Amino acid sequence: RLADTDSGALADSSGHGATGTYSSQVSLGQAGPLASDPATGISSNGNGPAGSGDPSLPLYAQPRTVEGWINTTSGGQNFLAGYGTQNTSQGFIVAVQPSSVIVSGYNDDLTFTSSTQLDNGTWHFIAVTSTGTSATVYVDGTSLGTQNFTTALDTLPTPQGLDIGAG
Repeated sequence: RLADTDSGALADSSGHGATGTYSSQVSLGQAGPLASDPATGISSNGNGPAGSGDPSLPLYAQPRTVEGWINTTSGGQNFLAGYGTQNTSQGFIVAVQPSSVIVSGYNDDLTFTSSTQLDNGTWHFIAVTSTGTSATVYVDGTSLGTQNFTTALDTLPTPQGLDIGAG
């Protein structure tokens, strides 16, 4: 959850103590996706990651799930989250385009087409699960299907850890 009020402290609401920091381009306290939830959102100018942290992340071909809310009117690609090195199959990124979700193993990319326009200025919940050899994408609770990577993921650790959000 990104309901923080201190730009220097990206807090972990899971109880696992995985914290991080927001970049200087982030505005905190923005309207969040759920009217019934007091948690707020963030906005970013899109010049690099909105924040980063160093939680314990699934590596190599271990199963993983990445999920988050996105609200954009940008017609381009919007980075949701990712980690790993920028070599074939050694990273893992989730990005959103106007009508698709990209799950990237760096040069081993899967594209999932959405019937819902994702750059329409409303909140959309994106969830991606991966077995390490395949990925399944959900938009607003609806499955967009499952696809297989050409090569099993081999996500390697990096000093920057997990990066979140960039328009």
